[in-house]
Amino acid sequence: MIFILMPAVALALLLLLVFARKSRVAGPEDVFVGIDVQSFRRLVDPEEARQLRELVSARDFRRLQRKRALVALRYLRKISKDASLLMRYASAPEIARDPFSVQLRREALQVRLLAWRTSLIVLVWFVLPGARFEMPIAKQYSSLHSHFDQWRRETSVAL
Repeated sequence: MIFILMPAVALALLLLLVFARKSRVAGPEDVFVGIDVQSFRRLVDPEEARQLRELVSARDFRRLQRKRALVALRYLRKISKDASLLMRYASAPEIARDPFSVQLRREALQVRLLAWRTSLIVLVWFVLPGARFEMPIAKQYSSLHSHFDQWRRETSVAL
């Protein structure tokens, strides 16, 4: 068991380093990436996995679940980058003290931390493809995205 756990922890730390490196924003030319939240929800939905398990052999199911886990990690990287961009834009000096900007930064930070935590869960999912996990990040990301749209309409900061 420790032989499985140690590589998973090492891989998780490596993923966190990759997230930290890839989420740095180059400048205002960066844009809000956005993801298809419905597709992400289907990807991590335990019911979808249950249906898939019934349709294919156990070997194919594990292979497909690992592929799904890798795709989920790509989605989570985009979610983390979006949250980082939102924190940066909401920190623009001319609006940084606005209460709505403060709330947006706080929510973006929560989503980014949740993306990292969910990435660790997905790594465990990759190692144990039959395991079931709840991943509430899609709901929080949707909320952040709608708050961002509202904030963008109310401020004059150009993206």
